[in-house]
Amino acid sequence: PEAMVHLKFRQQRQQAALAVRKFILKFRKATVDNVGDLHQELEMAHSEFSDAMGAEAVKVKKEIDSAIVQVYDRLDKPMEHRADLERFATLVKEAGESVEDVAKVVEAIS
Repeated sequence: PEAMVHLKFRQQRQQAALAVRKFILKFRKATVDNVGDLHQELEMAHSEFSDAMGAEAVKVKKEIDSAIVQVYDRLDKPMEHRADLERFATLVKEAGESVEDVAKVVEAIS
């Protein structure tokens, strides 16, 4: 009887952790357009299932934090690259079209 109760609670903790991990997987596929909404969903799921996860909550929170860092890093890189390209295009336009001018622009942004 006591072992059955322990097993039942363990299964409930695992199911709660699995539910949150499904949101983590969904969040990992986020795009620039939906990252805010998915981040909010993930935080809400963690909050909702936190108590039910018991000791698993700490481990799952670390997984969430890791996913957040990875997703935002992935989404920020193209934006940084785009900003560099826009800056480069502006500098080339300002410099003119000569090879020497373009070389100066490349050197300026290096």
